[in-house]
Amino acid sequence: MTPAAGAALVFLAGLLAPVKLNVLGEIYLVEVLLPVVAAPALFSRATRDLMRSRAFRQLMWGAVLTLAGYVLSDIFRGTRPDQFLRGWGRVLLVVSDFLCLALLAFRHPRNIWWFVLGVGLGRIAELRFVEHLPLPMWKFGYAEPMLLVAAALGAMLPRRIAALWFVVLAYLSAKYDFRIFVVLGLVLAAFSWHRGPTPGSAPRVKRIVALSAAIAAAAAVGYLSLSLIGGDYWASRRATSNAGREAAMEVGWIAISRSPLIGYGSWPESPELATLYRKLTYDALGATWLNPEVGDAVFTPHSQILQAWMEGGVLGAALFFVLLWQLGRQLPYALFRRPRDSLSSILVYYLVTGLLNIFISPFAAPHRVGIAVVAACLVLLAAERERAKAGQEPAMTISSHGHKGPYLALRRGPSTPVRPGARLLRRSPPPAS
Repeated sequence: MTPAAGAALVFLAGLLAPVKLNVLGEIYLVEVLLPVVAAPALFSRATRDLMRSRAFRQLMWGAVLTLAGYVLSDIFRGTRPDQFLRGWGRVLLVVSDFLCLALLAFRHPRNIWWFVLGVGLGRIAELRFVEHLPLPMWKFGYAEPMLLVAAALGAMLPRRIAALWFVVLAYLSAKYDFRIFVVLGLVLAAFSWHRGPTPGSAPRVKRIVALSAAIAAAAAVGYLSLSLIGGDYWASRRATSNAGREAAMEVGWIAISRSPLIGYGSWPESPELATLYRKLTYDALGATWLNPEVGDAVFTPHSQILQAWMEGGVLGAALFFVLLWQLGRQLPYALFRRPRDSLSSILVYYLVTGLLNIFISPFAAPHRVGIAVVAACLVLLAAERERAKAGQEPAMTISSHGHKGPYLALRRGPSTPVRPGARLLRRSPPPAS
């Protein structure tokens, strides 16, 4: 398969990411398409290189231990078949998505660019032309796909224009009260504005300090600006959201402390924990007239690592412990030491949101592909650093801001002259066959 055909298939898979199927629970069409798209990479040197990656092996062993934790906990707790099949399937789909995306990334890093652009455009098209939702449906709607498209296409623009694009998205997130995306938008704006280190040279300390200060200032401005927006209604809504999230985490820790080794099983039904969660939430809101004993018996913490630990025991959380370890190693490199190219904003977005989601988002169907993208990006960054230590050519082959890196990489052959700014593309070896 030619690189152009491979990139087109990856983009199409991303474009169809919002399409859902129902097979013992929700499964996304992209999770069916990815193994088909990635199959040709199995017979290339990408497979060999991937198997040599220490980061890949660590993440795969983490996933294996997570699945083992779920299996042991479900057997011990006597979980119903429909529940444990959904729980095991969730872990297996994350593994499948990760393996496919990692193979595609090792086949050529630009595949990640095309996939992310497809995911963003596909979700925007679904919201606008299928669900007919207006722009104010920003939170859990347009916010994430708009930011993904900006992270991808912003690489083709001058860095200051790209930064302005992120500022506009941060403003819309503030207007429609999506707190975390206000901070993300401003952080990506600060990151895009900064030039970053030049290829082949060590980053200067003062530039690292300047970028760190800019990112910290952007995050602080984004956080503090929320107190000035929306008045009493938005303040009340945020207080309600915080109360539920904090109660869920507190009850999650209580559940883990009672059984840290063996989990409660996949999608556990515990009237006691569910009642305690509602009681803590109502107490925080001052809603003493509500009866906490009335409601659903299913409880899950609003945190991926806590949910996996509670459901699958300490082994069930193994994948997220490995993710945290790798994020701690690769995020500073992606922010401060890595030369800029068309993947830079995408990498920072997924690594930062991946870190946040481990603590504040559920381990549920909408996050499976995101977890897999984070893991694939971590493996790609680790491989790039290993190649640099060995004195080899950079693993990334996409040009920097202001040049149509992914487009040129798709349409032009290695011998075609390109502008000096696209030197990474010109010097890169041909894709694996």
